[in-house]
Amino acid sequence: MTNRDDVLAQASEVRRLHALVKSLWPGIGHHSDAHDDAARQCDAALEAFHERWDAVVARVREGDSDALDAAVVYLEARPRCYRSGYVAEAMMRAVSRARLSDVQAQRLREVVLAETVGGWTRGHTYVGALAGAVWNADLEADLSRLAAVPGGERAATTASAAERWIASGLR
Repeated sequence: MTNRDDVLAQASEVRRLHALVKSLWPGIGHHSDAHDDAARQCDAALEAFHERWDAVVARVREGDSDALDAAVVYLEARPRCYRSGYVAEAMMRAVSRARLSDVQAQRLREVVLAETVGGWTRGHTYVGALAGAVWNADLEADLSRLAAVPGGERAATTASAAERWIASGLR
């Protein structure tokens, strides 16, 4: 079973190794053995991160309920490392088409609100699809409240993207 701490630890290790590689970068010229070793470790950690989570996305698309649970945990954890946002976008897209339990839908509503406030991913298409998949009156009211305050444009855009997703008939 995937837990939040596991997700965050894996992302933290990728960030740590990435920072180490950058700190050992000698500039233009020859690389040091330490830099090359750190770069290999970083590449391996990054590959493991993406292999794991890309596989979860694929399994969610296939209807695997365990993978869906892992995807919800990943989205709740919001890990930050190189290219983790791309993984989140693919995950949101896959999860938005999955059969969700009421508990999963509620947890994902919180993800939508956190994304709307925190701005983790690059665009609104994916969070809008996720919002559309878990849409209810409470989420609509929360996004309306957020949209009404200064700087609430992201909430309005999320709600608009959710409406487009719902209208598309994918729900």
